[in-house]
Amino acid sequence: MMDRREVCLKAAGVGLAAGCLGVGGAGACLAQTAAGEPPKTPCEKRLEWTENWTRRFFETLDGQVDEATRRRLMTANGRACYRESHAGREVQPMPADELVARLQSWAGPEGCRREGDAVYFTYKAGPDGGCLCPLVQKGPAELSPTFCLCSVGYVTQLFETGLGRSVRVELLESLRTGGKACRFKIDLA
Repeated sequence: MMDRREVCLKAAGVGLAAGCLGVGGAGACLAQTAAGEPPKTPCEKRLEWTENWTRRFFETLDGQVDEATRRRLMTANGRACYRESHAGREVQPMPADELVARLQSWAGPEGCRREGDAVYFTYKAGPDGGCLCPLVQKGPAELSPTFCLCSVGYVTQLFETGLGRSVRVELLESLRTGGKACRFKIDLA
């Protein structure tokens, strides 16, 4: 499966990059590069612009919006991301142990484990870590840890849908907070 950068590069290679032309037209999209480097394609330039916009947006959000509001906005977005990515799938609520077992089949026994009224859920893209979100995986290196609150909303919606009731989710670790994976504690009580 190709990532978004590969798709744009392939499109540019077969002459379909006209749809990727961004700010200022074709001439403005071709970046000036160091001697010996080929100029960036219009899609590469557009992706760079998008990554810079995203980084700048989160810097602004962090500087202008209080933590409680940032948390509320990002978790709401994560819930919406879950609902959109699972649209059309019927999920019947199940007991917590059954949901944990289903998640273990995907994440492994250490990726999802229950300890009393808490479930510890870890996801990572591959054995060396990584994030399942393409903006974290391939986006701006300086992306704010605020962005990871989106995953709190996603995991909250995942568990609330699977259990048919409310839960509280705490982010224990993420790539943007210096971790190698995204780890969550889900309070079932």
